Amino acid sequence: MSEPRPNAPETIDHFLQRLREELCESDPALVQDVLFDAEDHLRAESAVLPENEREEGLAEIIARYGSPQEIADAYRGLEGDRPATLPTPRPAPERSSLQRFFGVAADPRAYSAYFFMLFSLVTGVFFFSWAATGLALSLGLSLLIIGLPFFLFFLASVRALAFVEGRLVEAMLGERMPRRPVPAKVEGNIFRRSLHWISDPRTWSAIAYLGIKLPIGIITFTFFVTLTALSLGFLLYPLLQAIYPSPLIQTPSLRYFVPLSGQFAMSILGVLGLFVTLHLARLAGTIQAWIAKSMLVSSDPFAPVTGADTSASTRLCHEHE
Repeated sequence: MSEPRPNAPETIDHFLQRLREELCESDPALVQDVLFDAEDHLRAESAVLPENEREEGLAEIIARYGSPQEIADAYRGLEGDRPATLPTPRPAPERSSLQRFFGVAADPRAYSAYFFMLFSLVTGVFFFSWAATGLALSLGLSLLIIGLPFFLFFLASVRALAFVEGRLVEAMLGERMPRRPVPAKVEGNIFRRSLHWISDPRTWSAIAYLGIKLPIGIITFTFFVTLTALSLGFLLYPLLQAIYPSPLIQTPSLRYFVPLSGQFAMSILGVLGLFVTLHLARLAGTIQAWIAKSMLVSSDPFAPVTGADTSASTRLCHEHE
C-alpha cells in the first residue's frame, strides 16, 4: 500500500493545480492531454470508494498515481520520444535560394497542407451548417422543455467536432493539437456540469471556429484550384497546341497563335507556378494551424477545468519565465 507523501495534494483539484504548475512552460495541447488523463484516472479511482472512505482513500490513490512533478516529467519524456506526425526536415543552411525554392517538392508538409486547403471546403460546409443549424434550433426551442437538452447536445457535438478538427490539423499540418477531448468532469449535478460547458470560453471559440471555417474553406479552395489550373494550363499548353491547334487570343479581327519560343516560356512559367503553389500551400497551412490552435486550444494552461482558483499557478509560471 502506497503511503501518502509529504506535502502531497489533498484533493483532485489541488493535484491538478500542482500539475499545471509543473507544466507551465509546456505546449497548451500537451497540458490539456495531461490534465484529462490525470483527472479521468483520479475521478474513476475515487468513484469506486465508499463515501466515508473517499477522503483517506484519495490520498492513497494520488500517492499511487505519482506526484505532479513525476507525472509532468513522464509526459514530457513521452512527448520528446514520440515521432512527429509530419517530421520536420533537417535544416540545410548551405542550400542556395534556388535549392530552397525547388526543395519544397520534397517537403511532405507542403503536399499535406495543399490537400488540407482543398479539403477545408468540405469540412467548412459541414461545420458551418452544423453550427448555424444548432444555434438556430437551440434558440427556437429555448422556450420548450426540450430546448435545454438539445442545447447541451449541441454544445457536446461542437466540442467533439473541434476535437476531430484538431486531429486533422495535427495529422495534415503537423501542429501539436490535443489528443484527448476537453475534460468536463465537474463534480456536482447536471446543472453544474451544464454551467461549466456554457461558461467555458473554449466552447464558444469552437463555435466561432466552425463558423469561420466555411469562408476560409471557400477562399483557400478557390485560390489553390485556380492557381493549380493556371499552372497546369501553362505547363501543358505546347502539348494542347500540338493535339488541337487553336489561337490563344481570338477576336473577329485577330487570331493570335503563341510561337514555339513563347510556348516553351509558358511551360517554364507553369513549372514555376506549381512550385509557388506548394510554397503558398505550406504558408497557408501554417496560418490555418495557428488559427486552429488559437481558437480550439486554451492559450492559458491555467484556465480552470474544475472551477478552482488558478491565480497562484499563473504567478508561479511567470516566475519560472
